[in-house]
Amino acid sequence: CTANTIGKAAWAIDDTPVTTLLTTAIGAGIPIIIAPAMHASMYEHPIVLENIRKLESIGVEVLMPRMEEGKAKIPGTEEIVQSVVNKLTVERDFEGMKVVVTGGPCREYLDGFRYISNPSSGKMGVAIAEAALSRGAEVTLVFGPGTAVPPSGAKVVKVETTEEMLDAVVESLKDGDKDVAILSAAAADYKPADRKMVKTPSGMEH
Repeated sequence: CTANTIGKAAWAIDDTPVTTLLTTAIGAGIPIIIAPAMHASMYEHPIVLENIRKLESIGVEVLMPRMEEGKAKIPGTEEIVQSVVNKLTVERDFEGMKVVVTGGPCREYLDGFRYISNPSSGKMGVAIAEAALSRGAEVTLVFGPGTAVPPSGAKVVKVETTEEMLDAVVESLKDGDKDVAILSAAAADYKPADRKMVKTPSGMEH
């Protein structure tokens, strides 16, 4: 969806078949999903962002684009299809709720180069975040260095160590406005008592 079409839809300007369809569907209460795609400078224009928020305020679901190579690229086919399936089949019983989810592994550094970790991909945390989003929740995902791709609709807070994850979760919860916290990350059980800030030469004991 271009910046031009988004602007026309937000202000009920129906001078093309596409915008007439959008105006009619919005007025009839038919579920709508749009996927913006344009240059990053256009997407970040204050009026374009205001128009997106305006559409969201009247119930239009906007799939966040992938910001790559100076462009706001349309989300992948799988994400679009899943969003349509969710819109048509999933009950929106989390509407208005705020959810915090943790996911992925943590790293505990021995020195400036080596660390203790685990092979968690973060897929469980991502799946939980996606499920909460599909049911209408506002989701904050506190995510360690896993290989899974966080959902575009979530607020993602990237962390590396267990202490950073704890701090991020506490920060997310401090306002007392969150309804649910699901702690599914593979946080480390131990960390070195003394972390050296430079690489320890091979053969030396830690």
